[in-house]
Amino acid sequence: LRQQLRYCMTLAQNHGKPLLFSRLSRISGIVSNHIRPAASHQDKRTLVHRLNLACSHHRSLAEMLDGYPIDSEAPLGTLFNPRIIERTRDFHFGPRTMKNTILTDTRSRSDPRDFVCDEEAGFYRVPVTESVILFAKDKDGKVGAELIVLRDVFGDSSSERDKLLEWYQHTIEHACAERRDVRPNHPGHMAQVGYNAGPYHARVFGTAKSYTKNLDEETRTEHDLDAIAAITILWALAKALAPTDITEAIEKTLADSGMPRIATGDVPPGTGYRIILDGQTYLFPFFDRSPPEGYLTIDYSA
Repeated sequence: LRQQLRYCMTLAQNHGKPLLFSRLSRISGIVSNHIRPAASHQDKRTLVHRLNLACSHHRSLAEMLDGYPIDSEAPLGTLFNPRIIERTRDFHFGPRTMKNTILTDTRSRSDPRDFVCDEEAGFYRVPVTESVILFAKDKDGKVGAELIVLRDVFGDSSSERDKLLEWYQHTIEHACAERRDVRPNHPGHMAQVGYNAGPYHARVFGTAKSYTKNLDEETRTEHDLDAIAAITILWALAKALAPTDITEAIEKTLADSGMPRIATGDVPPGTGYRIILDGQTYLFPFFDRSPPEGYLTIDYSA
């Protein structure tokens, strides 16, 4: 479009049409402000590979237990070779925790009602630098994941990772500043994006009306597109890096029930997402979006 406008401006200038040239120049300026340069196919491939979104060595939990992680040569406890630990849930640990008891990592307050979740109470504490999968077996010996902690999912430090994390921060800040807090009685802020089933007293399935600020349609659409992309990228990472038992079960449930993918009142259902990094638009029009509902939080705790 910009090339066509420049061509028309050249024709208007060469044929002595100053008024037409002026109007085309104004239109060109408006278009330039709204149309960002699109990333090339190679740019998108580089981004996808740098951020681990192209990982194709999917593994089930059983395969990981048999000694087949995504990368057996990676150090144990890292993203592609997480430490796998069997832990059976024990509901009889320590003293009984009453209603409104604060569960904490350390004894940071003098309140004796706080319950410290440490090794002495039977908890496993995941080191801050370690990727871990905790699993348990049922009475039939079937394994199931209890907790998955994956570190450095966007890879080592790079300009692409730094830009993406900055974009994530802005996206989450906008969401929490402009959308209703769905857990107003909890610390922090939790914003909802996508579909919901309505309140308990009036079950109506549809897109959530979450904005509290009076924003114009263009701004709402831009911020919805950002939120959809943020949630979809995390879902893509889960499908690439987490045990397939989990993500395949969710995908099957979505398909069997006919549930839609994430959308909003201003962004209709469909495929694809886009992200804008450093003024450049990365468009993935045919990528399946995440499941229908997502949350973005700041300083939230339950």
